[in-house]
Amino acid sequence: MLANIDVDQEHWLTAGVNPTVVGVVAGSEIYTPIKLNSGMNLAWFSQADTLLASGYLWQQNREQLAFKPYLMQQPVGKGMVIAFTQEPTFRAYLDGLNVMVANALFRAPAQTAALH
Repeated sequence: MLANIDVDQEHWLTAGVNPTVVGVVAGSEIYTPIKLNSGMNLAWFSQADTLLASGYLWQQNREQLAFKPYLMQQPVGKGMVIAFTQEPTFRAYLDGLNVMVANALFRAPAQTAALH
């Protein structure tokens, strides 16, 4: 199934990404959003009535998946954990998601403290 994903426009991990992208959803995992005092939810599934971009999804599953995280960032010591809840590079199928992966790979090191 393809789902609409809303993107935070104010963070370096989502720089250059459209306000809304489409991502592949596979599997049955649904993650709880990270708490504000622990990190940031930078991309999340759209609200239930606009979530589905293509395919089929039961209404109760739409309601469960709505507003759940797609991309999260959490500081840990002098570094950070960057987590995608779905595979952003699935078959290199969709544009837009690859920018988030590139930001995670190439911009993240500049945001961490030097390890000695």
